[in-house]
Amino acid sequence: MARSAGNRYVVFGAGGVATAAACDLGLWGEAAEIMLADAELGRAKEAAARATRMLKAKKLKVAPLAVDLEKKADLAKALKGAQGVLSTLPPAFNLGLAQAAVQAKAHYADTGAPLAVARAIQKLAPAARKAGVSLLSDCGLSPGLSSSLAMLGMTTLDFSREVKVYAGAIPQRPIGPLDYATIYPVADLLELYLRPATILRRGRVEELEALTEREDLDFAGVGTLEACLTGGSSSSCPQSFQGRLVVFEEKTVRYPGHFEKVAAMRDMGFMNEEPVTINGSRVAPRELFLTLAARAWSQVEEKDLVVLRVLVRGKKHGRPTEAGYDLVDRFDPETGFSAVERTTAFPAAAALALQARGKVKPGAEPVELCLPHRDFIAEVKRRGLRIAEAIRASAV
Repeated sequence: MARSAGNRYVVFGAGGVATAAACDLGLWGEAAEIMLADAELGRAKEAAARATRMLKAKKLKVAPLAVDLEKKADLAKALKGAQGVLSTLPPAFNLGLAQAAVQAKAHYADTGAPLAVARAIQKLAPAARKAGVSLLSDCGLSPGLSSSLAMLGMTTLDFSREVKVYAGAIPQRPIGPLDYATIYPVADLLELYLRPATILRRGRVEELEALTEREDLDFAGVGTLEACLTGGSSSSCPQSFQGRLVVFEEKTVRYPGHFEKVAAMRDMGFMNEEPVTINGSRVAPRELFLTLAARAWSQVEEKDLVVLRVLVRGKKHGRPTEAGYDLVDRFDPETGFSAVERTTAFPAAAALALQARGKVKPGAEPVELCLPHRDFIAEVKRRGLRIAEAIRASAV
């Protein structure tokens, strides 16, 4: 379904990520028509108007669309004639959207989903191949961009032994009691801190406790940060790279001291689901924590930054060598897009544009196995995300 021009895209969602993705597709996706679809028409109109203003030079209007995802006929109508579908919605909607995309013979990408959802989408591979379309889950920052940088490093070296990924979205300065703020749902963040981390170590896929194996990192222009293992960060990469690598692990990055505070609250029981009795009332500690954390973080207006580091170690010309890739991105005052919105939307839109050009073979595989990583990284760089690359001697 490759087309050189005139693509019709449908972006689901009306938040900042969806708006940034719509703008990106308008600028780089050879778009003739872009729809922003949401359950609430008012939200869709507001996001579409913002995207249209930003695409004024392209003379491309982004159209709002109200879609009830429970009504398959409405969804099919929205996708009719589309070359690409991009989901920025909560992961619970992604499988249904992927199924609808296959039926509409449209390529599909999303900004991220738990591994179980991504695996369910990949089971649609036979239907996708028959329809001549590709389905890509987890096309945001990490997994997504980080996975392609890992592949770039692995193909740059003659032999690769280990890959380590460090990624995090943080305020531009430490703020609040946890030195942290987020635009993500606090419940999703809590799962990151509570679920075991899946890694590849000694060539075997293992699970380790979250918030462990802390280490310090220095990022240019940011300073010293800390990183810990967290649940779900690595998606399918440990399984995909088993047999090719000895080690694959990903850690989440925060300001120093954050993980110690979170671990202390976890160990004291503040994140337990089992209710406790207080003055005759039953209270679930986790619900209380989620309520208070959401209230505190929703009041924070600090501008954000995103950091990503991918280290690939192995050998080049028989010598121990490391390929390193660093990205630091900040809130963009010109567009009003946050660093999280930029680093999530731009890679996902770049992936979908490549799909629409026929650069991804029909089917459904993990992004690390089917996305043309060099083309993808080149597209991401075109969008202004700066990636510092270094090939250097390694001690191991």
